[in-house]
Amino acid sequence: MKTDSKIYIQAEVREKTGKRTNKKLRRQGKIPANIFGKDFKSQSIAVDHSEFNKVYKQAGRTSVVYIKLGKKELPVLINHIDYHPVTTDFLHIDFKKVDLKQKVTAEVNVKVVGESPAVKEGAELILQSPTVEVEALPDEMPSEISVDISNITESGVEIKVSDLPKSDKYEILDDPDKVLVVIAKHTVEEVETPSAGSDQEETAQEKDEKAEEPAAAKAGETKDSQKDSKAEK
Repeated sequence: MKTDSKIYIQAEVREKTGKRTNKKLRRQGKIPANIFGKDFKSQSIAVDHSEFNKVYKQAGRTSVVYIKLGKKELPVLINHIDYHPVTTDFLHIDFKKVDLKQKVTAEVNVKVVGESPAVKEGAELILQSPTVEVEALPDEMPSEISVDISNITESGVEIKVSDLPKSDKYEILDDPDKVLVVIAKHTVEEVETPSAGSDQEETAQEKDEKAEEPAAAKAGETKDSQKDSKAEK
């Protein structure tokens, strides 16, 4: 739920833990979860499956979510999610309690925006690095980092971390020389296919050579045997 630019989710304390309890919760449409953080005692909770699904679509892993737990509102980041290997349903969630006055780091998605004239003319767009590591205050963490390619008119261009616009709200921690996007020249490898006639000619020639080898070898053996016979006499 999102109100006043804040994203909220209702939670309940999970008094009992274990596989049986967790399976029972999932049958009830709830997800077992845990809140952890610096100077915070780990808390086992449960959240509604459908509600979390909506919250996750809004917040991702970079926006602060406020967990309503009794009378408390705990600012957290979605830190880790376990999925069912077949159905991909949520099995368990780890929420990281954050201090809104302390900076945190997170992997933020790189999003390519704009249309490159070079790509329109056939160049290939390659997203070399899908994420960058960003440090910021929890409520100032960007949801994504945009890479504009609209001004790229020729192939062979690389966009690096150093090419991204600077911000006073966050800092990108990756190496400035890290390549994010490549506009590469599109090449098509040509494979020469021999004609059917040449294949047949080569095959016939190979057959003739193979047929000649045993005859030559036999002739050589006959001469050698004749020499040996004369020598013995």
